[in-house]
Amino acid sequence: MFTDDTSIFSTSDYTDYATEFVVTFDKIHLWFTINSLSLNFNKINYVHFTAKTNTEIDININFEDIQINNIYNIKFLGLTIDNTLSWKKQIEQLASNLSSAGYAIRSLKSIMFQKSLRIIFSYGIIFWGQFTL
Repeated sequence: MFTDDTSIFSTSDYTDYATEFVVTFDKIHLWFTINSLSLNFNKINYVHFTAKTNTEIDININFEDIQINNIYNIKFLGLTIDNTLSWKKQIEQLASNLSSAGYAIRSLKSIMFQKSLRIIFSYGIIFWGQFTL
């Protein structure tokens, strides 16, 4: 079995960040092993959240001779969060999805009755809302 979408949150001083990650990760890896779960080391990443003035800090983190990659944004619970906790990437994705939905509605406008379009639009708001987060 594999674990899916496991997240670890930690706070520490900059100097202890890598050490704390490895110690915590070692405990979690042991727990997974005891419970017959596996980690896909190719999919393990970390995001170092920081103030906007220090946007790209790379800290080398290795676990069992495997380099853990630092990424600057991640999709978490349907929201795209970047390392400065800004909404920029989330808004860009939402705008793109809404643009696609608008195009679909405009394309249907010429071949469907107005009443049918209203129904599609009403239900579409619910469905597109689910996919845009």
